[in-house]
Amino acid sequence: MNYHSNSRLTFASREVLAKSVIDEGRCSRPHRSPPRTHRAQEAVVLSLRRLRMPGFQIARQRGLS
Repeated sequence: MNYHSNSRLTFASREVLAKSVIDEGRCSRPHRSPPRTHRAQEAVVLSLRRLRMPGFQIARQRGLS
């Protein structure tokens, strides 16, 4: 198979990467995740989206970001 001369992940380098991940036991799962939005807040956001309010305005109005 012909690879681009500047290709970073050729077959050999993908193999090396995969072996290092297996050997070190690395995981792609995030270390932490944000808490889930409360159902009441979610309902308000969905109703505002149905009214075609843009996401940035919803976030500003509801204090979400």
